Amino acid sequence: MNKIGVLMLAALAVVSGTRAQDVSTEQIIVRLSQPGQPGKLAIKHEKGSISVLGYEGQEVVVTARLRGQPPAADASAPKLKRIPVGEIDLAAEEFNNTVTVTTNSQDKTLDLDVRVPRDFSLKLSTVHNGRVEVRNVNGEFDISNTNGEILLDRVSGSALLNTFDGHITARFLEVTPDVPMAFSTVYGKIDVSLPPDVRLVAKMKTTNGRVYSDFDMRLERRKIRRDARPTGVNRLELEEWTYARINGGGPEILFTSFDGNIYLRKIR
Repeated sequence: MNKIGVLMLAALAVVSGTRAQDVSTEQIIVRLSQPGQPGKLAIKHEKGSISVLGYEGQEVVVTARLRGQPPAADASAPKLKRIPVGEIDLAAEEFNNTVTVTTNSQDKTLDLDVRVPRDFSLKLSTVHNGRVEVRNVNGEFDISNTNGEILLDRVSGSALLNTFDGHITARFLEVTPDVPMAFSTVYGKIDVSLPPDVRLVAKMKTTNGRVYSDFDMRLERRKIRRDARPTGVNRLELEEWTYARINGGGPEILFTSFDGNIYLRKIR
């Protein structure tokens, strides 16, 4: 049983004409201990994008690329070619079809391109300088991107998506029945497409935006009381939410944005 992914290094210096450009890339191929069975991928990233693509293979392939300008030329080595050494730290561990990827992206911007089998759940997070994209994957998605957008395209399953400063776009071919979901951002729009026959209760709120949909909805408004007691002082807060029952209702799905519109569409 393979527990640790095999590390394959491809750190290259490329010279084109009179212009030199350093390209730093590393790749890990992780063989699953239970090929053909659903799995899970976990990535906690600091700086850079994460792109995940579902494919027909039975391995997890992680490619990291260093983003940014190469270091300035060294005047002491005018005729020497610089050899990139130790620019990317990339590691992966696998246990019972759960793959955990770690990087050294605190001081560098790394963009991660990942291929996973189609039936794979994802727990992904990044903070700066990137976006998170997931395409053609079936599973549970728990994704956070503090300063960038999140895109799910032609996925199936359920999702908890959260950003602070970025848009959320998601297109579901199928959703897992009776499982709650949540889409939350502060500065950005939320645009979610779902199957026409989906059954759910949409709980929606946007402070400085509007809500649009082509679903037939039964609307109602509810006020939620919040009773806070800081340092012995009673305080009562009221928040107003719009609830929309679609196709008779089902699990509750949260849509909330402070400064953006909410779009709830039938997938086409």
